[in-house]
Amino acid sequence: MGRCIHGVMPRSTSPRATASILSRNPVPVRIQKRERGVERVVVGGLATEYCVLNTAADALRNGFGVLLVEDAIRAIDDADGQRAIDSLRDQGAKMGDSGAILNG
Repeated sequence: MGRCIHGVMPRSTSPRATASILSRNPVPVRIQKRERGVERVVVGGLATEYCVLNTAADALRNGFGVLLVEDAIRAIDDADGQRAIDSLRDQGAKMGDSGAILNG
C-alpha cells in the first residue's frame, strides 16, 4: 500500500499501519493541500487499476485537477488498467508524458 496514500507513507507501511496513521491525522490531506495552494495533482505509480485509480479519483472528487503521467503508470492487468484510465478521463483527468511535464 505505502505510496498509494498520496505519497505520505513510507514504502514498507502495512495497510493496518497506514489506517492507524491516517486515523491519527487531525487534518485531512485535501485541506492541507488547499492551504498550501495546491490545485493540481500529478499522478504516477503502480498499479494503475488500484493505487493510481483511487488516488486520482479521490483528488478529482475533492476538486483538484489531475494529470496522469502516461509513462509513469503501469497496470497489473492491461484491460483493467485501461478501464481505470478511461474512467479517470471520463471524470476529468488529463493525460501527459513525463517529457512534456518536465519540459513545461
